[in-house]
Amino acid sequence: MPSSSGQGGQAPPSMGAPRGPVLGVGVQPGASGVVRARQVIIVGAGGELLVYSPAAAANQLIASIAGADFTDAYGNAGFQGIASYNNNGTFYSATVMNGGDIAWYQASAEAGPWNLEADIGFGFVSGTGGFLTIGSTAGQLQLGFDGGVIPQPTPSATVAAVIAALQACGIFFP
Repeated sequence: MPSSSGQGGQAPPSMGAPRGPVLGVGVQPGASGVVRARQVIIVGAGGELLVYSPAAAANQLIASIAGADFTDAYGNAGFQGIASYNNNGTFYSATVMNGGDIAWYQASAEAGPWNLEADIGFGFVSGTGGFLTIGSTAGQLQLGFDGGVIPQPTPSATVAAVIAALQACGIFFP
């Protein structure tokens, strides 16, 4: 058996075994920096998965998964959670799923500032189930169903009026 003396305590070289593959820069375990790949595993609270199209640039971020709100190297402001970004030609929009909430935002550029437009959230009540909240900065609630739209309750509509509208189209059964 070969001696390991003079090798800094490392195991002696293999006798006739083929060499392992040479890994490229940025893909070794523990390496930091940019990785371009078809599959990426990100570990840590500050990790981000950013998807751009057609190129990594300002206003080209189309999706992200992040542990915290962020601003990328191109000035795009992104959200904690799983987000999809879109430029419809007039404004930018983002749909964000984070915990029990789905929120829709609008901005004039992906750099922000992002304005919350609407959200739907679910919260747990210890031991008794949960509750659903629907929010809109316009103060409007429209619910669609097969072939139509429920008449829009006004901001002063009572809970009974909203329930009656839901019952009228068969969406809510007491």
